[in-house]
Amino acid sequence: MIVNDLGSFAEVPDDVALKVEVDGDQAGEVGGHLIRLAEDPDFKAFVERRAREYAAEFLDQRRCRDLYVTVAAESRDLVPAGA
Repeated sequence: MIVNDLGSFAEVPDDVALKVEVDGDQAGEVGGHLIRLAEDPDFKAFVERRAREYAAEFLDQRRCRDLYVTVAAESRDLVPAGA
């Protein structure tokens, strides 16, 4: 996966996504990433494996649901009664 190093994508670990600087030579960086992926099958396999592991652990719909429920419950507890 190749992403801009901006916003929520910046939080993705570097071994999960190949990042492109927003203020840099984006075309050159994307080209460099694509060449490395094409020429280094071991690196490509590593990044693919890490991306799948990351997605399974952090992007699971049930996990995301549970986190939203937890935040909502904690936020509810912070609101004064009658507010």
